[in-house]
Amino acid sequence: MEDNEIIIEDEFTCFYDNYWNCLLPVAGSDSSAFLHMGIEFGSFSDGDKFRDAKLPDEWIKEESSAKHWFNILDDKKRIRIKVCQLSQKPFMYPERRFSTSKDEEKLAVIFNVWDNDYEAGQRVLIFKKRFVLPDKKRYNNAYSQKIAEYVKNCVGEKWLDETFPKWNSYLAYWGEGEIIIDPTTLKVVMKNDKDFEKIQKLIFKAYFRDQ
Repeated sequence: MEDNEIIIEDEFTCFYDNYWNCLLPVAGSDSSAFLHMGIEFGSFSDGDKFRDAKLPDEWIKEESSAKHWFNILDDKKRIRIKVCQLSQKPFMYPERRFSTSKDEEKLAVIFNVWDNDYEAGQRVLIFKKRFVLPDKKRYNNAYSQKIAEYVKNCVGEKWLDETFPKWNSYLAYWGEGEIIIDPTTLKVVMKNDKDFEKIQKLIFKAYFRDQ
């Protein structure tokens, strides 16, 4: 009986040591989004900065161009998780399909919305709004105040709220198809929409006409 118990324990230890295929930060790993993605986590103790993890089949951990950062790519090579591996404060967080950015120019600020449902390193601009500002060099205070006002208005986020109501979920809209903008209505059309192919042909036709 005792021999059997020893064998079972040894088999479990061997299985455990070979089961995990990734080491990820403890900080941030409690997000339920990771479990829904199919990521499994091992236990950890107080004070641990990293914990064992098992990524789904064909998911990989890849070094980012930014120092100390890694990306976790899914089976379609899309970035689904960002990992910071600073030795003192490592952490991780999931990515959404849609993200926002802000570009400041000398006389304007531009708010963008990006579709990240593409292979790592690629994304597509699906919304852009530009606001004219006072000359930054001559009226720096007024320039900064105006930018702060526009940022507070959450331009990109409001557009997403109206267009993709569930966009703030880390799991929503991934894999639901390509997005194009209807040139006549400026509305977003997804690939599963019945008018997608018709609108796509209009875009191609307009593109080649302008060449």
